[in-house]
Amino acid sequence: MLHENGAGRNILIFTNSDQIARLNELAEALPEFRFHVAALTEMSSKLLAVSVCPNISLFPAISEKKAASLWKTCDIYLDINYGNEILSAVKTAFQNRHLIFAFEETAHNRQFVAAKNIFRSDHYKEMAGRIRTSVSDKAVMENELKVQFEAAFAASPEDYKRVISGADRITPHSH
Repeated sequence: MLHENGAGRNILIFTNSDQIARLNELAEALPEFRFHVAALTEMSSKLLAVSVCPNISLFPAISEKKAASLWKTCDIYLDINYGNEILSAVKTAFQNRHLIFAFEETAHNRQFVAAKNIFRSDHYKEMAGRIRTSVSDKAVMENELKVQFEAAFAASPEDYKRVISGADRITPHSH
């Protein structure tokens, strides 16, 4: 069963590095939100140090069961780690109806993120504002998810031109 997005204030980040863009700044800008940072491996002392922020919870060497629990608990996914994407996290967030935000510098799987939810990392305050607005009302969240869904399945004008011109048509070869 799909996760039902409740426009809650739980944010999920999966990472395999301690290079997470603007994590502290976002946590400070969104004190009413809980940030869940999960990794498959142990975490570096640099990443463990962010646990002093009262609204950041760290999950090193996360189990499959705990990961599944976090996917159900959270409604927002941040694609803000500089390392490789793990566990197809952005696609999984999309499939679990999480509203996804990313930074230009860190976005891994842009096809699942609405363009308006990708920010330059120095515009983290704008991202924080958009996150706050998104959870302000369940109807707002539903609209944001609809925009994200439509963007993921949108065809470009070039796609239509190829179809119309027949460039995608398969022609049988005669022997």
